[in-house]
Amino acid sequence: MRNILLLIPAITSAGLIGSASAAPHSLFDVPSASNVGEWDRFTSQTTYQEWNVFYQPYNVPNVVDADRVDTDGDPNSPPYTFEVTNANLYPGLPASFSNYSPSGKPVSDALVSVAGTQAGTSTVTQTATDTAFIIGSGSPSSGNIYSFAAATAFNVHVWNYDATDAVSTTIWLQVHTEGNVIDVNSVKLVSPVDGLTLLSPEASELLYDGAAGGLGGAAQTRKFTWTVSGNAAGYDIQFASAGSSLSLQNLAVDTAYTTIPEPAAIGLFATVATVVGRRRRRAD
Repeated sequence: MRNILLLIPAITSAGLIGSASAAPHSLFDVPSASNVGEWDRFTSQTTYQEWNVFYQPYNVPNVVDADRVDTDGDPNSPPYTFEVTNANLYPGLPASFSNYSPSGKPVSDALVSVAGTQAGTSTVTQTATDTAFIIGSGSPSSGNIYSFAAATAFNVHVWNYDATDAVSTTIWLQVHTEGNVIDVNSVKLVSPVDGLTLLSPEASELLYDGAAGGLGGAAQTRKFTWTVSGNAAGYDIQFASAGSSLSLQNLAVDTAYTTIPEPAAIGLFATVATVVGRRRRRAD
């Protein structure tokens, strides 16, 4: 007979514990252009989306807390997309970012209902079991996705630029869970080329590993990285729990694509290289 991990959440005055975060998750890495191969958030050719609150436990997309894509190379002016469920969640952002959403309307007018989604909006959907429900300080309406009866599985969809001049795109997935853990072998990027091939991450990092609170089990923060050719209109990532009793707490995805330098820039590099070479020969 199989051994089944059964973690029963404790009850507090606030409801089932495993409270939802009210701000970007502090254990997640933030990309920085000062690090090799990284970038700064909210710059052109990048996207950033984060979920710290979930509303739908099964088969219905959860829209993002924050979803930002710059579309004209200027991160400080429209057209761009930024959507927040609460403009005060992300106080570090320029104020103008909280005024726009995928429809171009003010956020208060453009947010979709929790039962649906909107074209161009990134989503997280739990796809494996209808036994999942919402736990946390805002439950039963908002919090974390949890099932003590069965394993859960998730599909993360993030939209992107579909940039024809892109050479490659780097994708970061970061997830914080409590209770049971992610099956790291289940974490796959769906190939944007054929929509079928599942790509394993090139790197997997355990950013945090500690004891969970009232749920029992582990509290883990993991980061997964892919680099793929070109740039698609969107990307889908799949992952599953190692068994029942995983609480999905927080999730973030960052992407950035690179391009070939403009011909003028290439010519400048070539000219500099030629001048440097001549100076070296004269010095010799």
